[in-house]
Amino acid sequence: MKQQGGNGIGVVVAAYNAAAWLVRCLDSVLAAADVDAADVCIVVADDGSTDGTAAIAQRYAETDGRVQLLKLTHGGQAAARAAAIAALPAQVDRVMIVDADNTIPQQSLSQMATRLSPDIDMVIANVAKYTAEANVPTLYMDAEAVAEGKSYEKTSSGPVLRQTPAEALERMLNNDIPNFTHGMVVRRSLFGRIDWDTHPSMTNAEDAMLQLLLASAATGAVVLLPDVVAYEYRQRPGTLSSMSKVTPEGIARVWRAVSAVPSKPRVTLERWGSRADAPVPYRTRSMDTARLRATARYRSLGGKPRRG
Repeated sequence: MKQQGGNGIGVVVAAYNAAAWLVRCLDSVLAAADVDAADVCIVVADDGSTDGTAAIAQRYAETDGRVQLLKLTHGGQAAARAAAIAALPAQVDRVMIVDADNTIPQQSLSQMATRLSPDIDMVIANVAKYTAEANVPTLYMDAEAVAEGKSYEKTSSGPVLRQTPAEALERMLNNDIPNFTHGMVVRRSLFGRIDWDTHPSMTNAEDAMLQLLLASAATGAVVLLPDVVAYEYRQRPGTLSSMSKVTPEGIARVWRAVSAVPSKPRVTLERWGSRADAPVPYRTRSMDTARLRATARYRSLGGKPRRG
């Protein structure tokens, strides 16, 4: 289904030596785009790979007009993502970030696109995480925990929560929703409003910081879809998402962005800890328990996202 009041979703894929996984990634995005004729274009930013990553992306670009290859010198994940967003067609006003070694479920784009409207800046769905040790996923959100005490719309695909940017930002800092750029569709103009650190040292930790910066810049609503699994996350050695480092300058940028939010969240970045090399937000025991419940329900459905 095409989004309401918009001009399509741009999927950006930053890829570095991802030849072993890129076919599966692009096949999943194209399959999701085919559902309900979702209006999607894909930019693969090859970040100076030395394997066959660029050749694979080029083959897709030659056979499918929705795919574009952008060849770059190696500059890191953040810079590759920024370049891919800049290369999207001018009319594309929504962005989804997908890592080259990950996949998205078939219904994910259509389920999020139905929630896009001119007054919504971000749509955030659930993420299923796969580790190298086991191919059994863990979910990052539990619908019951996320919706508890909140007003929400009941739908066939689970609760739909509409939040203000300040409310969503507080939940991000509390780790009630995934601290990722994964599983999100974001208004493109938000990227132009943030002080985005694209230095090569900003890689995996950049995901959490970028999400917080985008929420800080948002003026429209943030919609949560905790029962919709829109991203299948896999962390592998040697990929862009596994080369993790965060700088004190990056944390300072997030501090400035959060401090500028008119209705400041009650929870602050102090919960990230005092060390610059420990950017993972504080996790409560209750949230860990909620994730276990969500994962159990996901597995009971055979590891498939709930369909709308």
